Amino acid sequence: ATATAAAQQQQQQHHHQQQQQISQTIRQAYHDTLQHQILTTQSYQPLTPTLIEIHTLLRSLIPNRTDLHGILSDDGFETSSTGGFVGHLRKAAECLASLESEDRSLTTREW
Repeated sequence: ATATAAAQQQQQQHHHQQQQQISQTIRQAYHDTLQHQILTTQSYQPLTPTLIEIHTLLRSLIPNRTDLHGILSDDGFETSSTGGFVGHLRKAAECLASLESEDRSLTTREW
């Protein structure tokens, strides 16, 4: 019985390692594909679906903060230039930072 339990545990560990490897491969392929598309098109347009998904998830986390929904809008963000894209990400980050309590905000800013 002990040998069987040890074999099952080893099999589970092997299965977990395979899942981790598959997950890492998929993440790397996704990253490489996006990077290639961005470099090829000279635009951040390939990231638009990802940004929209992030916006949707963030808005669902803060349904009562409609003032922040405008910042996390799916319309009007610039993806054709680095400055426009980074500017939008900065606004979204500031939006999220505004959700932090004032005491905690001070330590975050110092960091």
